Amino acid sequence: MNTQILRNLSGNIPAILAISCLLLFASLSKDKPSPAATQCCTGYSIAIKKLRQFMLDSLHNIAFPGGVFSKADLITAINANPGDSVYLLTVLNNCSVQQGTDMAMTSLTATGVTFVKAKCRPCPNPNKPCCNVIACVPRINWSCIDFQNFLTADAGEVADK
Repeated sequence: MNTQILRNLSGNIPAILAISCLLLFASLSKDKPSPAATQCCTGYSIAIKKLRQFMLDSLHNIAFPGGVFSKADLITAINANPGDSVYLLTVLNNCSVQQGTDMAMTSLTATGVTFVKAKCRPCPNPNKPCCNVIACVPRINWSCIDFQNFLTADAGEVADK
């Protein structure tokens, strides 16, 4: 009798081992990644005909890359960079939300970086309040953003921020 049970089981040993392994590994608690590792960002998919109003409503705060700059400040910053091309980057001044965002510019032949909003160009003294000591630059993984359709109801939310 015992030999007959062993013969029946021996044919099913691979299946028994597979089921046992499956149960064992399924019962192990898996480490959950930290929220920071799994967080991405969200954004809007905006029809071009609504883009202008979105920019007018939203670029005064720091929720979106970009900003509002006077033409005179932009022209001054562009002219401060020699060469035919300028490199543009939106930065958070001194990594401080209170100081807001600024547009940093440089060129291949420039010796430094020009900021559009900062009023001392170039910065002669890093201790002056208008001089940036550090800049925070966001790195956005555009492929993981869940772009939502921008609806008219959302325009009120953006304008209220």
